[in-house]
Amino acid sequence: MFLCILTCFVASAQDHSVKIKQTAALYTDALLHNDAVKTVEYMFPKYIEVHGGKDKLIKTLQSGDKKNESQDIKIKSLIIGEPSREVKFGIITYCVLPDSLVVEMFKVNFYMRSALIALSYDDGGSWCFATTADMKWLVSVLPDVAKLDIPKTTQPLPLGSNQKPLPLDNNAHTGTKYYLGRRAIALVVVTHNEEYLADSTSMKMVEEKWIKLTRLDAFTPNPTDTLKYGSNAVNGVDRYIIDDKKYPKAYSKIITMMRYVGPVDINIAEPN
Repeated sequence: MFLCILTCFVASAQDHSVKIKQTAALYTDALLHNDAVKTVEYMFPKYIEVHGGKDKLIKTLQSGDKKNESQDIKIKSLIIGEPSREVKFGIITYCVLPDSLVVEMFKVNFYMRSALIALSYDDGGSWCFATTADMKWLVSVLPDVAKLDIPKTTQPLPLGSNQKPLPLDNNAHTGTKYYLGRRAIALVVVTHNEEYLADSTSMKMVEEKWIKLTRLDAFTPNPTDTLKYGSNAVNGVDRYIIDDKKYPKAYSKIITMMRYVGPVDINIAEPN
């Protein structure tokens, strides 16, 4: 009798893992194909509610997709890893799903690790998902999320043509389509310790191999940014640091295509 109960329990837990991965695959497929209607089906209820309901959220996502397309931003790949152990707080069951994301921005591919939180309101019968792009807000509406093992945000990094994404594990956090879709930021190229203000057109001439590293600081605005860089900097400044030593000719091309902003402290080019 005890063996039967134990077997049934293990089978149930295994079925949850399979169910989570299958549902997550449907959700990510909808994201990759910009299917806003299908995407909303798998979002957790509170997110839909605060965004004005399903119909309004669908229109918001569709508008974001168009904006991403106009800015040459698109998801190239999104791979879901293995679900973490399920935990239940109150009526909601949670687990964390790491994912591997490659996003193309201005013809440069960026690799990042991110995570989805799977939620079930019916003991694993069905699952919906929350992104970890805005943890402060997420914890405000789902306080128990703070009890989950979710690591700190990682910076997106350029992905070389001969590089491959690192193996997935549970040390993943943020970086989603919605984070990118809401970006209203100034694009700045740093070369020879000088800043040049770019746009989507001029960024196309920046070769991926030129970029030594990036500082993507959206949503960390400085009050003086809009004065220096214009209204697009209301949500921060993204800097692309050129490898001047290896690609000295990049400087001459950049200064002919982009507006000079001014000198920059070289320390800004170093990661935190």
